[in-house]
Amino acid sequence: MYRAIWVALLLGCAAIGMACDRPEEKPLTNENDTGATAEERQLAADLRQAAGTFAGGGKGKQQFLDLAEKRKSVWRTMAEKGSAKGQYLWALCRLAGVDGEPNATAAADFFHKSADQGLAEAQNAMGTCCEHGLGVTCDPEKAVQWYRKSADQGYSWAQHHLGICYRNGVGVDPDAAEAFRWELKAGNQGLVTAQTAVAFALENGLGVKKNLVEAVRWYRKAADQGDPIGQMNMGVVTFEGIGVPQDRKAAEEWLRKASDQGSILAKRYLIEFGFDRN
Repeated sequence: MYRAIWVALLLGCAAIGMACDRPEEKPLTNENDTGATAEERQLAADLRQAAGTFAGGGKGKQQFLDLAEKRKSVWRTMAEKGSAKGQYLWALCRLAGVDGEPNATAAADFFHKSADQGLAEAQNAMGTCCEHGLGVTCDPEKAVQWYRKSADQGYSWAQHHLGICYRNGVGVDPDAAEAFRWELKAGNQGLVTAQTAVAFALENGLGVKKNLVEAVRWYRKAADQGDPIGQMNMGVVTFEGIGVPQDRKAAEEWLRKASDQGSILAKRYLIEFGFDRN
């Protein structure tokens, strides 16, 4: 279970154990900062690479583990010296069991140290820890506080998480309009998970005036990035002529793209719409 949670923390997924094969946003850290030491610039590059390796799903996770095996001693040393990036990367190692058994409590401790120094990625991770009781006491209100700190720095995964909290009333009173506002911020940065949330809100008038044409535009944004949920929804709206002209051929193409990525719902729609047999 820790490995599934670790993926959620690294990529920002809201649900523990959610399958996340693509980090749509790179970390905010910058290895080209001329004011940073050479070690800090290398750590920033490590953080960027650590997130980027997950683009290949299971293969990507192994790439991270390989990177961690090479760099763990440096990450640990820098963490012990007080480097926020080092603390964040070492926390991932502790959570993943790179150097010993997985230890959520130790991971949360290093996430906290890094977050207290203002690292947006770590603040988002602390939000996840507090929301789900990972290595700390479950505290939804504190989770929202951490998500907000990270979101205010422009970290799109935290903005998305904050939107979910407002949507579902986790740690705050439910507020569909506020949820949409935060999801829109994240979607405008290219986060496909947020883009599909924005599209769904526009399609159903959740916190925003219903607008089917705009909904399709946002589904298309996600679909064009290879997101299977966006592709599936493009298949449905194209088949039914919702916000776009009806087009069976295009609908089948979108559904097959989603199905090829393992979308069970897309497979069901292919059968329901008569493209495949049961």
